[in-house]
Amino acid sequence: MMCDPCFMDANQVGYVHELGWDEIKEILDNALKIKPRRQMSVQFSGGEPTMSPNFLDAVAYARKIRLQLGAGGD
Repeated sequence: MMCDPCFMDANQVGYVHELGWDEIKEILDNALKIKPRRQMSVQFSGGEPTMSPNFLDAVAYARKIRLQLGAGGD
């Protein structure tokens, strides 16, 4: 598997990096710091994002901080 957008090559490194909750929250929080503030959209992707144990928490948190959401698989 070679994923250019996320710089991942599971065949080379022997594992697939999954973001933890703290990393996900930090990314979502950082999206709010972008200036000038416009309509911000977050796309959950990368295979099957709904399989992540953090997916529902990430969606709930993104909605709480008023980010527009999208989801899709490869």
